Amino acid sequence: MESTGQALKKLRLEKGLSIEDVHKKTKIHLNILKAIEEDGVVNLSPIYIKGFIKLYCQALGADPKEYISDYKEPQVARLAKPGSSEPRVSGPSLFDTVLAKLKSFKGIHVDQRLKKGLIIGLCVLVGLFILIKVSKAIVHKIATMPKKERVVVSSSHSERTQKEKAKNQAKQTEKVKTSEAAAMKPSISGPRLGIIAHSDCWVTLKSDGRLIFHSTLKKGQSENWQAKDKIEVSLSDAGAVDVVVNGERIAALGKKGQARKNIVITKNGLSLP
Repeated sequence: MESTGQALKKLRLEKGLSIEDVHKKTKIHLNILKAIEEDGVVNLSPIYIKGFIKLYCQALGADPKEYISDYKEPQVARLAKPGSSEPRVSGPSLFDTVLAKLKSFKGIHVDQRLKKGLIIGLCVLVGLFILIKVSKAIVHKIATMPKKERVVVSSSHSERTQKEKAKNQAKQTEKVKTSEAAAMKPSISGPRLGIIAHSDCWVTLKSDGRLIFHSTLKKGQSENWQAKDKIEVSLSDAGAVDVVVNGERIAALGKKGQARKNIVITKNGLSLP
């Protein structure tokens, strides 16, 4: 007599389906499907074997009653009518069935995992609720702040910024004046040179043949040098600076953007190449 597994395998082949096709439809593991067809399922409860066979039959479009000898349709829970003594018919829920099966496996503690999951989920929800409340409170406080207070704060900041700016400008002006006065101070001997930058200017300067300055003189800066015999200087932008030679201030040595090289300063004055 043909077994249930052989009959299902035969029907599957007749419908042109592979065992993988049945697996995709039923989501039953391939090893279990193969065991059903070979009548080799021995480690599962008969209840689950019947459930797998039922799914197999449905995937093939067959009636489970033809392949399960004591097949019964599951009873659906229904409530008794009010005032009726008719008993309520119910069966084990899917959750209870799965939970019972999971508990049968050693090492799996469903209750503990479920409790931990619920606790973590509850903490996340409480945290989100608190965060939303705090955010709303901050936004409401900003929105309800009187405009007058905002204006006062803004005005105070603006006044403080202007005072600091004026103070810095005064310091810079004083520094330039001090530098000019130092450059114009009479010297005991040897040439003296002072440079006052109105714009950035690259300066290369030698004192008695020794290179002592080779850098950019920034806008608003000034420098002074003195030598025994002579000073040689080159400027990237002669129109960007004023020079003070031996205490005498001289206007720009060239046009804006004009470079000047090898300017010589001695105690007798300035000479251009």
